[in-house]
Amino acid sequence: MTANTPVALKNFLGGGAYTLAGVVQAINFQPFSGTVLFDGEVVESNVVVGAVCNGRMAGGGQPLSPNALLNDGLLNVVSLEEFSPTDIPAVVDELLQDSDFSGKYVKRNQVKTLEWVSDSIMPVNLDGEPLMAKHIKFSVLPNEIKLVLPSCSPVLVNGSNGGQG
Repeated sequence: MTANTPVALKNFLGGGAYTLAGVVQAINFQPFSGTVLFDGEVVESNVVVGAVCNGRMAGGGQPLSPNALLNDGLLNVVSLEEFSPTDIPAVVDELLQDSDFSGKYVKRNQVKTLEWVSDSIMPVNLDGEPLMAKHIKFSVLPNEIKLVLPSCSPVLVNGSNGGQG
């Protein structure tokens, strides 16, 4: 995204340039139809792009899930549903809402497990590792990775032991 965003647009809009450039590029994406299963709920969906986060930022420092905590036992899920060019103002408005907002096009959830069953094989990127899949499941294994962080770290649940992650 960074390389494809014009410098003049970055200078004019700041961080909003990436949002706008991403929405424009997403118009050309083919949505993937499928079923999302999370914490007992089943939802049919046409996803353009999605992210499952246990931390706040994706590669390059992009804040995808600013409310994510490493030790809360939850995954933070962000997805962009299929939209038409006439929906762009609404999509941009939803993208710019508070990070806990979930709307018609931008869906945000905190879940313990997430399963995606696609109608067709789709590309998936797992922390930089590309793969093709039709069915994928994410879940949290609480405190399986021990981290040494200050107890006041903003990525931990308040009052947590700094050695737990």
